[in-house]
Amino acid sequence: MKEEKKKEGVNMDTFQVEIPVPSNLEEQVSEMVLKTTSNILDKLQDRVVSPGWYRREGAALYAGVSESTISEWVKRGLPQHPMSTGVILYSKDDIDNFIKSHL
Repeated sequence: MKEEKKKEGVNMDTFQVEIPVPSNLEEQVSEMVLKTTSNILDKLQDRVVSPGWYRREGAALYAGVSESTISEWVKRGLPQHPMSTGVILYSKDDIDNFIKSHL
């Protein structure tokens, strides 16, 4: 729908545009936000399980080394803490102590 307005003596044309949106748009956006948030949380879980405890990727990030270096350190005595879920955790204190005593 076209409207004509005057602004300081100048004619200006304005247009009104209607954009159809799905009736369930709010639901779709909520679902996208939930999936994205869940995805982010899954990625974070790979790094930090709880303060002071890491999965392999998080342990490597904490120590500033690669994941394969963490594997080598395990062979040289870095303690692993297997959980009943099959996840293996590494403690910050164990990593710090290993670095102090082996590097």
